Amino acid sequence: METQIKIGPRHTLLGYGACFVAGCLWGTGFYFGRLALNEMSVEYMVLYRILFACLGVLPVALVARVRLTGSEFRTLLISAAFGIPIGFLLQFHG
Repeated sequence: METQIKIGPRHTLLGYGACFVAGCLWGTGFYFGRLALNEMSVEYMVLYRILFACLGVLPVALVARVRLTGSEFRTLLISAAFGIPIGFLLQFHG
C-alpha cells in the first residue's frame, strides 16, 4: 500500500517561491562574478567562492557524519578537484 502525502496550497506556494528566489540568486551570480573580476584575478575569485561555499556546507557535513571508505573518499576528492574548480576556472576565464 502506497502512502500519499497531501500537499496543500501553502506548501505549493512556498515551493514555487523557493524556486523563484533560487533562480533570481542564480542569475545574479554572473553579474557579481563580473564585478569581482574587476577587483581580482579569476584564480582568487574561484578560490574565495569555493572557500565560502565550504564554510556554508561545513555545519551540514559535521552534523550528518557521513562515513566514507578510503576509495570513496579518494573518488570524492578527485571529483571535487576536477569538477568544480577547473570548471569555474574555465568558465570565468572564458
